[in-house]
Amino acid sequence: MYAVSDKYKTAMKQPVQHFSMKGSVGDVFFSDENILAGSCQITNQCSDDTMISIGQVYIGQMDITLMNIGLKRYSLKGEKITPFFGLKLADGTFEYIPLGIYLISEAQWTQSGIVLKAYDNLSLFDKTCSLGTTAGKPYDLAKMACESCKVPLATTEDEFANFANGTETLSLYSENDIETWRDYLSWLSAAVGCFVTCDRAGRITFCSYHQNVTDVIDASHRFSGGSFSDFETRYTGISCVNLSDNTTSYYGMDEDNGLTYNLGSNPFLQYGVAESLEKQLRAILTSLSQIDYVPFKVTMIGNPAYDLGDVLSFPGGIGDADKLFCITKYAFKYNSSYEIQGVGQDPSLASAKSKSDKTIAGLLSSQTDNDMHYVLYQNAEGVNIADGKEGSVMFVKFAVQKTTHISFDMEILLSVDTTEGKDTGNVSEGDAVVKATYYLNGDEISTRHPVETFQDGEHILRLRYELEAVEAAIHTWNVVLSVTGGSLLIERYGVLGVVSGMGLAGNGEWDGEITAEDAIDRLFISRIMNRFSDAADDRLLHDTPCLIADRVAGFNIASIFGSFAEKVESTSDIMIFSPWANADKVTTSCEVKDNGWIGSGSTTLKTSLSVTTCAVSQATHLTADSKNAVFYISFDNGSTWMSYAENEWKENVAMTESDIREIPEDALQKSNQLMVKAVLENDSALYAINIYGGKIQ
Repeated sequence: MYAVSDKYKTAMKQPVQHFSMKGSVGDVFFSDENILAGSCQITNQCSDDTMISIGQVYIGQMDITLMNIGLKRYSLKGEKITPFFGLKLADGTFEYIPLGIYLISEAQWTQSGIVLKAYDNLSLFDKTCSLGTTAGKPYDLAKMACESCKVPLATTEDEFANFANGTETLSLYSENDIETWRDYLSWLSAAVGCFVTCDRAGRITFCSYHQNVTDVIDASHRFSGGSFSDFETRYTGISCVNLSDNTTSYYGMDEDNGLTYNLGSNPFLQYGVAESLEKQLRAILTSLSQIDYVPFKVTMIGNPAYDLGDVLSFPGGIGDADKLFCITKYAFKYNSSYEIQGVGQDPSLASAKSKSDKTIAGLLSSQTDNDMHYVLYQNAEGVNIADGKEGSVMFVKFAVQKTTHISFDMEILLSVDTTEGKDTGNVSEGDAVVKATYYLNGDEISTRHPVETFQDGEHILRLRYELEAVEAAIHTWNVVLSVTGGSLLIERYGVLGVVSGMGLAGNGEWDGEITAEDAIDRLFISRIMNRFSDAADDRLLHDTPCLIADRVAGFNIASIFGSFAEKVESTSDIMIFSPWANADKVTTSCEVKDNGWIGSGSTTLKTSLSVTTCAVSQATHLTADSKNAVFYISFDNGSTWMSYAENEWKENVAMTESDIREIPEDALQKSNQLMVKAVLENDSALYAINIYGGKIQ
């Protein structure tokens, strides 16, 4: 259950509850008014619909229809939806809890609104996983998967230590049926007795089953009363297929009268002597012994504070206060209902085989095509990669008839020329560093980047990579080399690559795709356009002072639209005082006329001067257009000049152009009128003072 306050727990048990929803789609926020009624739903589960399981990696789904929201079309796929659910507390405030992070998969624009379908971050693990034999602690193996798919891992190393086999070193069996990183997480979580889900922050979480009651829900808080099974689901045995000898091993408790959990051919439980494998399987069985739940299905008022794996108690009515009920599936419908479910099978219906009968030979499908096929590659032209650059040295397309294991081998003949450097006045040469990056179907394989260093001369670079469980399709394989500290040259036919595997169908039929590139040398425009010349001139331009005004007479709208009462008022929202002034020249004898300054006198040369506006009342905002001018404000017709700083008026403190922009409206209305003075010295200049919302006195 999400960590909520005690006030929230009290409010969620009230007969009448008030909800709120808010969130964002990318950078665009939404609230209740943007959600089409009945359209917001979130579903998730940690087991299938028949039996409670470990090793399950289900993807959470969110459906919502948004209205009157500024989303851009054709740009929503992959965008994040971050919803928050709010519950009104007794004091009238709302407490919000996160509902997760979801990535938009589909978006449809309809008359009712934008219909969005989104999935949580576990959907990012549905990409090819190409791992051979690897080993490590469960935490490190899980972290590798999360880093490969760029999703954070929420479960800590200490939490992993409390799981079954959490401190053991697990090895991944090379011959496995792992195709995606989600498959990888499924097998790994089963090996530690857990299921995997996304938490409300979008992080990957490993969860084990337990018997700690999260909440007690009596009959009065069960919206539809619910339905409860008449048995408890229990596991007292476990089996696992051994790929090495095609047999199935079975281990049971002393009192073996419950269900048997079948781990299948888990690739993380294959290596080791019989004693160590038995220890690992019995650790998982001990974890499974925590499962002692009654299957159920209950509909409640829609409050999504519970999480998958939460254990509940249902006293009263048709419930049973002495039994435990675990949430394995939920469907939250905003402003409607919250349906939770726990699944399981009846142990009394399990097959009554003896322990010796349960150790049976495993049945594994054999390969229908065991022929090894090869695809060769040689570069048809030379490759030259400069210092700090990269270039493709092998690009091959191949077809696979069935899911199989593929090997890539390369031998590259290259000539390296290191870059000279200077060290304390001496010229020296270091090593060139060459890095290889692999791409399968255009996606970078981020888990492996071979690096080699070379000195000047001729060298041989050998590369090898193994891809597990490559599915039947047409694939591309691209190897890119980058170099720092030097340059490298690969002559024609200097690259020899081999793609090998069973069920490999060569290059496949040509699909009509042609990839071409060209390098354009610099062009001499003079040879095309003959000679031409150009010149640049710079001058300091000054604004020419001018006053623009217009008069609009009243007109009778009633003559157009019919008889009605009208009132025409003319207001001045902004006054622009714009003398042309600088430290050497100013238009003198200025007078106010038609809400502006009109100069009628001669010009006077000065080294320092000040320009003052007339008195203005009810001003709301000030701005200015100047160069290095400073400003003061007077509320007593020029007797005292002040500046606004640190939320108060201070005498004889200068303000800059940006300072007067920040003066709040209530500060400008300290008195019933104000005057603005600009002081200019040296090369400063004033072009305009703008007073908004005021009236000339």
